[in-house]
Amino acid sequence: MTHEALAFCTELWNLGHELFKSSPETFPAHFVGGDAFNPEILAVAPPASMQTAGVPIPDLNDLTSLNSLHGHVSAIHATAFFHLFKEDQQLHMARAFAGLLSAEPGSVILGVHTGAREKGLVNQVFRNIEVNMFSHSPESWTDMWDGEVFEKGMVKVEAECREVMLEGVCRSSNVSTSLGGIATSLLNHSSIFTSSRYLLPQ
Repeated sequence: MTHEALAFCTELWNLGHELFKSSPETFPAHFVGGDAFNPEILAVAPPASMQTAGVPIPDLNDLTSLNSLHGHVSAIHATAFFHLFKEDQQLHMARAFAGLLSAEPGSVILGVHTGAREKGLVNQVFRNIEVNMFSHSPESWTDMWDGEVFEKGMVKVEAECREVMLEGVCRSSNVSTSLGGIATSLLNHSSIFTSSRYLLPQ
C-alpha cells in the first residue's frame, strides 16, 4: 500500500470516529489497511478444519496483515463488496475469506451484494455514471461457496434476491435485486451467512 493510500485510509478511520463520536481510546479497534488482493495482506489459504483449531490467536493490536488470522475468525461481514469485482476476483476473495474463517460450528460470512436473477454482467447507472458489474444469481452464489470455495456439503448456503430501490440509482427491471440469504451450520462445519438482516442462533 502506498503512503498516499494509507493516509487516505487513516483519514477515513478518523472521520468514522468523528461521525460516531468515538476515539481510539473509547473504541480501540485496530485497523489494517491494504490491498485485499495482495497476498502479503490477505493470502488464499485452505479452509480451516477442526484438526487445525487450537493455534494461538495473535495479538490483534500488532496485526500488519490478515494472514495470521487464518482459521481464527468467527464472523466476517462484507456488504456492497463482492459486486465491485469481476467473476474470477469474486471467487478469489471468497477463497481468501474462507481461509480466515474458523472451523467452529456457527462461524459465519455475511453480507448483502448486488445480484441478479441470472448471473452475468449487470448494467447500472449511478448518478449518471454507467457501470457494468458481474452479479451472481442465488444459484451461482450458492454453488460458488458450496462446491468451489468449500468442499460440497461442508457448508450450507441460503441465498435469495430481493428488489431494493435506491435513491439516485437507475437499474434495469431484471437486476433491481440485492443478493442475500440465511445459512445455518451443517454437519458441525462452519456456515456461510449471506445476509446482514438476520442471524439465527444455533
